[in-house]
Amino acid sequence: MSEQQKEIVSSLRNLADYLDRNEFDLSRASFNIPEVWVFCENVESFLSNTKKMGGFTRNFDEYSAQLEKKFGNAKFILHSSRESVCEKVKIGVTVIPAEEEKIIAAKPERVIDKFEYKCPDSLLKEN
Repeated sequence: MSEQQKEIVSSLRNLADYLDRNEFDLSRASFNIPEVWVFCENVESFLSNTKKMGGFTRNFDEYSAQLEKKFGNAKFILHSSRESVCEKVKIGVTVIPAEEEKIIAAKPERVIDKFEYKCPDSLLKEN
């Protein structure tokens, strides 16, 4: 375990112990439940960390790949850019029809590439 990780874990334990020892009225407390975000720069790092997580919930969108493990209201989030962990594959094209000339210049027909992401199978299963 790195020194930074030891410090984070110790801080969280100390806070939990402090709250256990003291009976504060937290009904009107303002606080943020801890979230630990770990950024992975490449697919190897992402897959290596995924294996350590055990169960997780997958949350991928157009730009990011996230795996989330909840501990009550606290969260551990493994994060990367979608392009870093998945292969972008062209699956077809979308044809945008030509438009007649209006007050502005006519728009010619355009062809736009269509893509999807092919992710390693281990990232597609929610545990």
